[in-house]
Amino acid sequence: EQSGNITLDAKQHILFESAQNTQSTQNSSESASMSVGYGYGTGGAGATGSAAFSQGEGSSAQVQHKNSHIIGTGTVHSNSGGNTTLAGAVVSGNRAEMGVGGGFTITSLSDTGQSSSKQNSVSVGFGAGATGGGGSMSASFQKDKSSSNYHSVVEQSGIKAGDGGFDITVAGATNLIGGLIDSSASADKNKLTTGTITTSDIANSAHATASSHGFSLSGNDTIKNIAKNILNHGKAKDGAEGETKSAISDGAIILTGESNQRVMG
Repeated sequence: EQSGNITLDAKQHILFESAQNTQSTQNSSESASMSVGYGYGTGGAGATGSAAFSQGEGSSAQVQHKNSHIIGTGTVHSNSGGNTTLAGAVVSGNRAEMGVGGGFTITSLSDTGQSSSKQNSVSVGFGAGATGGGGSMSASFQKDKSSSNYHSVVEQSGIKAGDGGFDITVAGATNLIGGLIDSSASADKNKLTTGTITTSDIANSAHATASSHGFSLSGNDTIKNIAKNILNHGKAKDGAEGETKSAISDGAIILTGESNQRVMG
Protein backbone atom coordinates (compact mmCIF):
# COMPACT_ATOMS: atom_id res chain seq x y z
CA GLU A 1 0.00 0.00 0.00
CA GLN A 2 1.28 3.48 -0.89
CA SER A 3 -0.06 6.69 0.58
CA GLY A 4 -1.11 9.32 -1.93
CA ASN A 5 -1.30 8.77 -5.67
CA ILE A 6 0.22 6.03 -7.84
CA THR A 7 1.12 6.55 -11.51
CA LEU A 8 1.99 3.74 -13.91
CA ASP A 9 2.95 4.54 -17.51
CA ALA A 10 4.03 2.17 -20.27
CA LYS A 11 4.62 2.82 -23.98
CA GLN A 12 3.46 -0.69 -24.76
CA HIS A 13 1.63 -3.21 -22.56
CA ILE A 14 0.90 -3.39 -18.83
CA LEU A 15 0.40 -6.78 -17.19
CA PHE A 16 -0.56 -7.34 -13.56
CA GLU A 17 -0.61 -11.03 -12.68
CA SER A 18 -0.76 -13.38 -9.72
CA ALA A 19 1.95 -15.48 -8.15
CA GLN A 20 1.33 -19.19 -8.69
CA ASN A 21 2.11 -22.06 -6.36
CA THR A 22 2.01 -25.63 -7.69
CA GLN A 23 2.18 -28.71 -5.48
CA SER A 24 1.91 -32.41 -6.22
CA THR A 25 2.37 -35.56 -4.14
CA GLN A 26 2.34 -39.26 -4.83
CA ASN A 27 2.71 -42.08 -2.34
CA SER A 28 2.32 -45.82 -2.03
CA SER A 29 2.49 -48.32 0.81
CA GLU A 30 2.56 -52.07 1.22
CA SER A 31 2.74 -54.31 4.28
CA ALA A 32 2.49 -58.02 5.07
CA SER A 33 2.58 -60.07 8.24
CA MET A 34 2.22 -63.73 9.25
CA SER A 35 2.28 -65.58 12.54
CA VAL A 36 1.88 -69.22 13.64
CA GLY A 37 1.57 -70.48 17.21
CA TYR A 38 1.43 -73.91 18.80
CA GLY A 39 0.58 -74.76 22.37
CA TYR A 40 -0.13 -77.72 24.62
CA GLY A 41 -2.47 -77.63 27.59
CA THR A 42 -4.74 -79.81 29.63
CA GLY A 43 -7.07 -80.11 26.69
CA GLY A 44 -4.32 -81.26 24.41
CA ALA A 45 -2.36 -79.64 21.65
CA GLY A 46 -3.59 -76.68 19.59
CA ALA A 47 -2.37 -74.35 16.89
CA THR A 48 -3.24 -70.81 15.76
CA GLY A 49 -2.16 -68.75 12.82
CA SER A 50 -2.87 -65.49 11.02
CA ALA A 51 -1.76 -63.60 7.93
CA ALA A 52 -2.48 -60.09 6.68
CA PHE A 53 -1.62 -58.01 3.65
CA SER A 54 -2.42 -54.42 2.74
CA GLN A 55 -1.59 -52.18 -0.17
CA GLY A 56 -2.40 -48.54 -0.82
CA GLU A 57 -1.57 -45.61 -3.04
CA GLY A 58 -2.58 -41.99 -3.36
CA SER A 59 -1.85 -38.81 -5.26
CA SER A 60 -2.75 -35.14 -5.15
CA ALA A 61 -2.07 -32.00 -7.16
CA GLN A 62 -3.07 -28.41 -6.68
CA VAL A 63 -2.47 -25.00 -8.20
CA GLN A 64 -3.01 -21.91 -6.06
CA HIS A 65 -2.97 -18.25 -7.09
CA LYS A 66 -2.08 -15.30 -4.88
CA ASN A 67 -3.34 -12.09 -6.45
CA SER A 68 -1.08 -9.10 -6.93
CA HIS A 69 -2.33 -5.91 -5.25
CA ILE A 70 -1.67 -2.35 -6.38
CA ILE A 71 -3.00 -0.16 -3.59
CA GLY A 72 -3.00 3.62 -3.24
CA THR A 73 -4.83 5.81 -0.77
CA GLY A 74 -5.36 8.52 -3.38
CA THR A 75 -5.78 8.18 -7.14
CA VAL A 76 -4.25 5.29 -9.06
CA HIS A 77 -3.30 6.40 -12.60
CA SER A 78 -2.47 3.80 -15.27
CA ASN A 79 -1.69 4.50 -18.92
CA SER A 80 -0.57 1.99 -21.55
CA GLY A 81 0.13 2.45 -25.24
CA GLY A 82 -0.92 -1.14 -25.83
CA ASN A 83 -2.98 -3.63 -23.85
CA THR A 84 -3.60 -3.58 -20.11
CA THR A 85 -4.28 -6.95 -18.49
CA LEU A 86 -5.20 -7.92 -14.95
CA ALA A 87 -4.82 -11.68 -14.57
CA GLY A 88 -5.04 -12.45 -10.89
CA ALA A 89 -4.62 -8.86 -9.75
CA VAL A 90 -6.49 -6.11 -7.92
CA VAL A 91 -5.99 -2.37 -8.42
CA SER A 92 -7.50 -0.28 -5.65
CA GLY A 93 -7.53 3.34 -4.56
CA ASN A 94 -9.90 6.12 -3.68
CA ARG A 95 -10.16 6.80 -7.43
CA ALA A 96 -8.99 4.83 -10.49
CA GLU A 97 -8.07 6.55 -13.75
CA MET A 98 -6.92 4.33 -16.59
CA GLY A 99 -6.07 4.95 -20.22
CA VAL A 100 -5.60 1.90 -22.44
CA GLY A 101 -4.29 2.22 -26.00
CA GLY A 102 -5.24 -1.34 -26.92
CA GLY A 103 -7.51 -3.87 -25.24
CA PHE A 104 -8.41 -4.08 -21.56
CA THR A 105 -8.82 -7.53 -20.00
CA ILE A 106 -9.64 -8.51 -16.42
CA THR A 107 -9.45 -12.24 -15.72
CA SER A 108 -10.01 -13.99 -12.40
CA LEU A 109 -7.90 -17.10 -11.96
CA SER A 110 -9.13 -20.33 -10.41
CA ASP A 111 -7.38 -22.46 -7.83
CA THR A 112 -7.56 -26.11 -8.83
CA GLY A 113 -6.91 -29.38 -7.06
CA GLN A 114 -7.52 -33.08 -7.32
CA SER A 115 -6.74 -36.06 -5.12
CA SER A 116 -7.29 -39.81 -5.22
CA SER A 117 -6.52 -42.76 -2.99
CA LYS A 118 -7.21 -46.48 -2.78
CA GLN A 119 -6.50 -49.09 -0.14
CA ASN A 120 -6.86 -52.89 -0.28
CA SER A 121 -6.45 -55.21 2.69
CA VAL A 122 -6.96 -58.92 3.32
CA SER A 123 -6.53 -61.03 6.44
CA VAL A 124 -7.05 -64.67 7.41
CA GLY A 125 -6.81 -66.51 10.69
CA PHE A 126 -7.31 -70.02 11.99
CA GLY A 127 -7.33 -72.00 15.19
CA ALA A 128 -7.09 -75.78 15.51
CA GLY A 129 -8.15 -77.39 18.78
CA ALA A 130 -6.88 -80.52 20.46
CA THR A 131 -7.15 -83.88 18.78
CA GLY A 132 -10.77 -84.53 18.15
CA GLY A 133 -11.68 -80.94 19.04
CA GLY A 134 -13.13 -78.25 16.85
CA GLY A 135 -11.42 -75.64 14.76
CA SER A 136 -12.17 -72.10 13.66
CA MET A 137 -11.36 -69.91 10.74
CA SER A 138 -11.90 -66.27 9.74
CA ALA A 139 -11.17 -64.18 6.68
CA SER A 140 -11.85 -60.61 5.61
CA PHE A 141 -11.27 -58.37 2.63
CA GLN A 142 -11.66 -54.59 2.37
CA LYS A 143 -11.34 -52.23 -0.61
CA ASP A 144 -11.63 -48.43 -0.16
CA LYS A 145 -11.43 -45.71 -2.80
CA SER A 146 -11.85 -41.94 -2.70
CA SER A 147 -11.37 -39.00 -5.04
CA SER A 148 -11.98 -35.26 -5.00
CA ASN A 149 -11.51 -32.24 -7.24
CA TYR A 150 -12.22 -28.54 -7.09
CA HIS A 151 -12.04 -25.51 -9.38
CA SER A 152 -12.71 -22.20 -7.68
CA VAL A 153 -11.85 -18.50 -7.73
CA VAL A 154 -10.61 -17.51 -4.27
CA GLU A 155 -10.16 -13.78 -4.94
CA GLN A 156 -11.74 -11.94 -7.85
CA SER A 157 -9.56 -9.79 -10.11
CA GLY A 158 -10.56 -6.22 -10.79
CA ILE A 159 -10.63 -2.51 -10.15
CA LYS A 160 -11.81 -1.45 -6.70
CA ALA A 161 -12.27 2.29 -6.36
CA GLY A 162 -13.51 4.19 -3.33
CA ASP A 163 -15.67 7.29 -3.10
CA GLY A 164 -13.73 8.94 -5.95
CA GLY A 165 -15.11 6.49 -8.50
CA PHE A 166 -13.40 5.49 -11.75
CA ASP A 167 -12.72 6.91 -15.22
CA ILE A 168 -11.47 4.25 -17.65
CA THR A 169 -10.89 4.88 -21.35
CA VAL A 170 -10.14 1.93 -23.62
CA ALA A 171 -9.33 2.36 -27.33
CA GLY A 172 -10.09 -1.26 -28.14
CA ALA A 173 -12.21 -3.94 -26.51
CA THR A 174 -12.91 -4.48 -22.82
CA ASN A 175 -13.22 -8.12 -21.79
CA LEU A 176 -14.20 -9.22 -18.28
CA ILE A 177 -13.78 -12.91 -17.45
CA GLY A 178 -15.09 -13.21 -13.93
CA GLY A 179 -13.72 -9.67 -13.59
CA LEU A 180 -14.88 -6.71 -11.53
CA ILE A 181 -14.94 -2.93 -12.00
CA ASP A 182 -16.30 -1.62 -8.74
CA SER A 183 -16.52 1.55 -6.68
CA SER A 184 -18.31 2.83 -3.61
CA ALA A 185 -18.98 6.16 -5.33
CA SER A 186 -22.30 7.40 -6.72
CA ALA A 187 -23.02 6.47 -10.34
CA ASP A 188 -22.19 9.97 -11.66
CA LYS A 189 -18.54 9.46 -10.67
CA ASN A 190 -18.12 6.19 -12.61
CA LYS A 191 -17.40 6.16 -16.35
CA LEU A 192 -16.15 3.48 -18.73
CA THR A 193 -15.45 4.44 -22.35
CA THR A 194 -14.53 1.54 -24.62
CA GLY A 195 -14.81 0.32 -28.19
CA THR A 196 -16.74 -2.82 -27.25
CA ILE A 197 -17.34 -4.79 -24.08
CA THR A 198 -17.88 -8.48 -23.40
CA THR A 199 -18.31 -10.25 -20.09
CA SER A 200 -18.43 -13.87 -19.01
CA ASP A 201 -18.66 -15.72 -15.70
CA ILE A 202 -16.46 -18.46 -14.27
CA ALA A 203 -17.95 -21.70 -12.99
CA ASN A 204 -16.75 -22.89 -9.58
CA SER A 205 -17.17 -26.50 -8.51
CA ALA A 206 -16.11 -29.03 -5.89
CA HIS A 207 -16.85 -32.75 -5.98
CA ALA A 208 -15.91 -35.74 -3.85
CA THR A 209 -16.68 -39.45 -4.03
CA ALA A 210 -15.86 -42.35 -1.76
CA SER A 211 -16.63 -46.07 -1.85
CA SER A 212 -15.98 -49.04 0.40
CA HIS A 213 -16.46 -52.73 -0.36
CA GLY A 214 -15.64 -55.73 1.81
CA PHE A 215 -16.64 -59.08 3.17
CA SER A 216 -15.87 -61.29 6.14
CA LEU A 217 -16.20 -65.00 6.85
CA SER A 218 -16.00 -66.71 10.20
CA GLY A 219 -17.12 -69.91 11.90
CA ASN A 220 -16.26 -72.98 13.92
CA ASP A 221 -15.39 -76.09 11.95
CA THR A 222 -15.63 -73.79 8.94
CA ILE A 223 -15.28 -76.56 6.40
CA LYS A 224 -18.46 -78.12 7.72
CA ASN A 225 -20.38 -74.95 8.53
CA ILE A 226 -19.92 -71.29 7.57
CA ALA A 227 -21.38 -69.45 10.48
CA LYS A 228 -21.27 -65.95 9.01
CA ASN A 229 -20.84 -64.42 5.58
CA ILE A 230 -21.26 -60.66 5.51
CA LEU A 231 -20.94 -58.48 2.40
CA ASN A 232 -20.52 -54.73 2.99
CA HIS A 233 -20.89 -52.11 0.29
CA GLY A 234 -20.93 -48.37 0.81
CA LYS A 235 -20.80 -45.34 -1.48
CA ALA A 236 -20.92 -41.61 -0.89
CA LYS A 237 -20.92 -38.64 -3.24
CA ASP A 238 -21.07 -34.91 -2.66
CA GLY A 239 -20.61 -31.74 -4.70
CA ALA A 240 -21.18 -28.02 -4.91
CA GLU A 241 -21.47 -25.55 -7.77
CA GLY A 242 -21.24 -21.77 -8.00
CA GLU A 243 -20.14 -18.85 -10.17
CA THR A 244 -17.77 -15.91 -10.06
CA LYS A 245 -19.72 -13.25 -11.93
CA SER A 246 -18.36 -10.33 -13.89
CA ALA A 247 -19.75 -7.02 -12.70
CA ILE A 248 -19.49 -3.27 -13.25
CA SER A 249 -20.74 -0.69 -10.75
CA ASP A 250 -23.52 1.64 -11.82
CA GLY A 251 -22.28 4.48 -13.97
CA ALA A 252 -21.88 5.62 -17.56
CA ILE A 253 -20.72 3.06 -20.14
CA ILE A 254 -19.89 4.72 -23.47
CA LEU A 255 -19.30 2.43 -26.46
CA THR A 256 -17.27 3.96 -29.27
CA GLY A 257 -16.97 0.93 -31.56
CA GLU A 258 -18.70 0.82 -34.91
CA SER A 259 -21.13 -1.84 -33.76
CA ASN A 260 -21.64 -0.27 -30.31
CA GLN A 261 -21.57 -3.83 -29.01
CA ARG A 262 -22.14 -4.79 -25.40
CA VAL A 263 -22.34 -8.48 -24.64
CA MET A 264 -23.06 -9.59 -21.08
CA GLY A 265 -22.29 -13.28 -20.44
